[in-house]
Amino acid sequence: MQTGSSDIKSLIASLGEKDATKRQSAYESLVSRGKPATDSLIEALPSSRERMRHEIISALGEIGDPKAVTPLVKLMGDKDGLTRKLSREALVAIGQPSVPALIEASESKSKEVRWGAAKALGEIADPASIPTLVKLLEDKEFEIRWLAAEGLIVMDKESLLPILRELVSRADTLSLNDGMHLVIRNLAEEEEYQNILTPVLKAMDGFDVAVAVPMAAKKAMEKLSA
Repeated sequence: MQTGSSDIKSLIASLGEKDATKRQSAYESLVSRGKPATDSLIEALPSSRERMRHEIISALGEIGDPKAVTPLVKLMGDKDGLTRKLSREALVAIGQPSVPALIEASESKSKEVRWGAAKALGEIADPASIPTLVKLLEDKEFEIRWLAAEGLIVMDKESLLPILRELVSRADTLSLNDGMHLVIRNLAEEEEYQNILTPVLKAMDGFDVAVAVPMAAKKAMEKLSA
C-alpha cells in the first residue's frame, strides 16, 4: 500500500482519469487528506492539463490551506475563464487568509485580475478590505466599480463610516461616482439608515456637490457616532 507523498501523487495523477468515477474518488480522497496534500497539489498545478488543473484548484479550495493562496491568485490571470473562476472560488473558500493577497491583486493592470479580486473580497467580506473596495469604486471599469459597491453594501455599517469619510474629503471626485452612489442609495433604503443617509443621497444628486455633499456626509457621521 502506498503511503505519504507517493500515495498523494498517485491520487493527483488519477484526477486526469477519463473515468469520472475514478476522478471523483481520487478528488474526495485528496480532500480527506487535508493540508498534507497541499504541497503536492500546488506542485502539480503548472504541468497539469486543463481538466486536471480544475480539479486541483477546487481541491485546494476545499482543503483551505493558506499556502495555496499565492498560486491561486496567480491563476486569476489565466487565459482560461473556468480556471479564473475556480481559483477565485477557492480563494473565497479559504477566506480571510486570502485577503492580503487579493488586496494586492486589486492593483493589477489586468482587468480580469482586478475583477476577480473585487468579486472575491466582496464575498469574503472582511472589514480589512473596505479601504481597497472604496478605492475600487474609482476603477476605470464599470463592472469592477459595481462589484466593489456590492461588497461594501454587504458589509453594511462597517463600510459606511469609511465611505462617508471619503465623501467629506473628496466630494468633488467621488460624489458623482456611480459605485459610491449605489452604496449610499442601497444603504439609505434600510430603515436604520434612512433618515441619516437620505440627506447625503439628495446632496449627491444635487448641483453644488463639492459643498453640499461634505456637509451632509459630516452630519451623517455625527449621527452614526452619537
